Amino acid sequence: MRLYEIDELVNMLKEAGFKAIEMYDTLTFKKFDLMSSNRVTIISLKNSLLSIGILTLT
Repeated sequence: MRLYEIDELVNMLKEAGFKAIEMYDTLTFKKFDLMSSNRVTIISLKNSLLSIGILTLT
């Protein structure tokens, strides 16, 4: 298993052509805050394809 930093995940999405990358707290759906959130939902868009990923931070 490989663990990724948030910045690494965002960079991988950008390199794969995804745009409009937004991050929200999974439980509250407020803007993601690294200091207070332990689950993040990443929403991104590529050629009109919506991608949603839910991650748990440790």
